[in-house]
Amino acid sequence: MKTNARSWLSSWVFFLLSTFAIPIAVTAIQAEAATSHTTIEAVSGAGRTPTRPLPRPRPSDVPALQAPTPPPHTAVVETATWAAWVTATATLLGVIVALIGVWWQLRRQWLLNSATAVTALTDRFTSEEWRAYRAHCAAVIQLNDSGEPVDLAKDFPILGFFETMGHLVRRGILDEQMIWNKFGWYIVRYHLALSSDRNLIEANRRSENDDTLWEEFDWLNRRMLRIYSRKSVNIAGPELRRQRVDELLQQELNLTHFLDPALRPIIIRRS
Repeated sequence: MKTNARSWLSSWVFFLLSTFAIPIAVTAIQAEAATSHTTIEAVSGAGRTPTRPLPRPRPSDVPALQAPTPPPHTAVVETATWAAWVTATATLLGVIVALIGVWWQLRRQWLLNSATAVTALTDRFTSEEWRAYRAHCAAVIQLNDSGEPVDLAKDFPILGFFETMGHLVRRGILDEQMIWNKFGWYIVRYHLALSSDRNLIEANRRSENDDTLWEEFDWLNRRMLRIYSRKSVNIAGPELRRQRVDELLQQELNLTHFLDPALRPIIIRRS
């Protein structure tokens, strides 16, 4: 991503800048300009006193050609204008710094919330109940590889877990890198196992006549593969598909040895 959360925060920063920063700067400039105008008028009229007309000078009294002397209030005008722009710029920079601070705080809070949610998902994934589910799903994958009919909606509870996770990542609730760190290994291998020669995902879509089934899981798998690709790791090449699936089966089927016998999945052995 870039994550949707980042786009959302950037949009809010732009909105706040356009709503508050620019009007404040314009108001400051107008205020300084009004002050400058008043000062200029005061300076310009300060030395004006009613006097009687002076006599016309004689030609002999006219000095040689001289450069014109600028009006006495020119320096005051330039100083006032410069001060107005400095004030407006300082105001705008202050607003921008404040908005950056707000954005940083919001992002920090979002990361903390995401970390809390990912930790809860990890605890659930490694619980006794879900270890049983994972071992059961691995057994279903073995049945599928041997040609046995499998109903993905009924026999694969872990798929809904990854589907919900993908939706939360896509909506910007969970941080993509955190999910990759905790679940990337499983997501890619489960997707490979379910989209092998006997593609259970596509078969389930055809049977339900619904192409949107498990689309969040598909999307999440693509995001995990992109992270692996950025790290120059070939995780799901065609020549590695069988190896990755075997790694998953070895990992998940071994979970049954650590479970309470009452929680061990019931595998229907078909003759």
